[in-house]
Amino acid sequence: MNKLQTGQNATFDAVYKSTGSGSSTTSIEIANQGSSYAFNTVSSSGSKANIFSNGTKVYSCQQASGSSTWNCTDMTAIGLGTLGLATQFYTGKYWLPILKTYAPQAAALGATFSTATIAGQSAQCVTYKPSTSSGGEVCVTDSGVLALVKSSTNSFELQSYTGSPAASLFQLPAGATAGTIP
Repeated sequence: MNKLQTGQNATFDAVYKSTGSGSSTTSIEIANQGSSYAFNTVSSSGSKANIFSNGTKVYSCQQASGSSTWNCTDMTAIGLGTLGLATQFYTGKYWLPILKTYAPQAAALGATFSTATIAGQSAQCVTYKPSTSSGGEVCVTDSGVLALVKSSTNSFELQSYTGSPAASLFQLPAGATAGTIP
């Protein structure tokens, strides 16, 4: 659990692959740096969506599959600044209290604890199989960032990680301009 505490206020850039029970796969990039954050997705069709804050303004940008044009909107006026708190779901700040609460019960119910290497990062994992469902696995890197959430039908797995996000993640895409909400 002490590794989770490391990630409570982590600065990071993590790219995940999300796969569902169907054939859809999505690439999701989450970055956090102080008051700046970014959520970038690329769907299996190639369309892209970015929501990010540079610490002052919040933007939402979309790029259709096969297009080179970004459509961006300055969302600051509608108060999405707290969306950055969602990056905590990918850090120890979210997982630590939950695992501290349930670890003794999970162990008593047969959960197993292990270590793994995911995307080149050392991780601590818990595998569980409750009697009412098929179970799954959750892993968190030694730096406190979510590495894996897996069930029998879905997975969300770290593909790459750095503790130094690029400044470009918190800026409008090259060539884009942003409209505003009236």
